[in-house]
Amino acid sequence: MPYSHAGEIGDIWKHLLLCEYWTWKKPKRYFETNSAFAKYLLPLTPLKEYGVFHLMDNAPADLLSKSRYMDILKNTNTDKNRIYPGSPGQAMMLLRDTAEYFFHDIEEPPLKDILDFSVSLGLQDKITTVSGDSIRSFLDCTYIFNCNDLIFIDPYQPFERNQSGRNFFDIFIKAYISGAKTVLWYGYDNLKNKKAIFDELYMISKKHSSCSIYTYDIWQNCMHYNTCEVNPGVPGCGMAVAHLSEASISKMHEMLHYVEIIYKNVSFGYSRTSIKAGSLII
Repeated sequence: MPYSHAGEIGDIWKHLLLCEYWTWKKPKRYFETNSAFAKYLLPLTPLKEYGVFHLMDNAPADLLSKSRYMDILKNTNTDKNRIYPGSPGQAMMLLRDTAEYFFHDIEEPPLKDILDFSVSLGLQDKITTVSGDSIRSFLDCTYIFNCNDLIFIDPYQPFERNQSGRNFFDIFIKAYISGAKTVLWYGYDNLKNKKAIFDELYMISKKHSSCSIYTYDIWQNCMHYNTCEVNPGVPGCGMAVAHLSEASISKMHEMLHYVEIIYKNVSFGYSRTSIKAGSLII
C-alpha cells in the first residue's frame, strides 16, 4: 500500500477539521481506524500543488492566524524540509500527554513510524498500535467507548466490507450510540456514491436517534451523477460527525467557508476545478 495521498485535497479537508477539534476539546482516548504514517516527505507533485501547497499559498491572513493546522504546516515546511504530518502525528503534536492513543493499520511500517514519532515526543507510554482488520478490532467487545473518547473512522470507501461482512458504518454506529465523539471521513467519485453515503447516514440517524449527525462536504463543481471529469486527489469527500460541541460545529462551518473560497477559481492541469461545499444536518 503506497500511502501517497499525504497533502492532497482529501487530507486537507479531514485535517483542517480534526485540528480544530483537537484544539478546543481534548479527548481522554483517541482511536483511528486507518492511521497510515505519522509523517511524510512532501514532494512537489501536481496533486500536492493543488492540495497543501495551494492552501498554504492562498490561505487568507485570518485563517493563518487562527488555525492550528496552518501552524503545523508552517512549522513543518521550511526551505530545507518539506514534511507533512499525518493525522497520528498531528494528534500527538496537539494533544500531547492529555490522551491515550489507539492507532490501527493493516500495514506494519506505518505503525512503526507512529511508534518512532511518539518516542520523539516522549509519548511512547501513551501509544497502542494494532495491525490488521480494524473493522473487526473496533467491533470487538474489548473496545467499549464513552463520551470522553474520539473515534476517527478514516476509510476512502466506507461501504467496504471485511471477511465477516461488516463495514465502517458498523463502527460509526457503535461509536455513535455509545455517546463517543464520532468522526467519519469518506470519499466518493460521483454524486451517486455521495447520495448512497448520505442515505446510509440518514438510516443510521433514523434507526438509532442518538443525536444529530452533521456532514461537511467538498466536491468538484464538474461532478455528475455517474462520473467526475477530474480527480485532483479525490473528486469529493466529506466528514460526518456526531456528539461534538456547538463550538466545534461552528468551527467546522467556518472551515468549510474558507475552503470554498480558497478553491473557488483553481485549476488542475488544464481543467477548472472549483469546489462546491455544503453541510447538512441529518
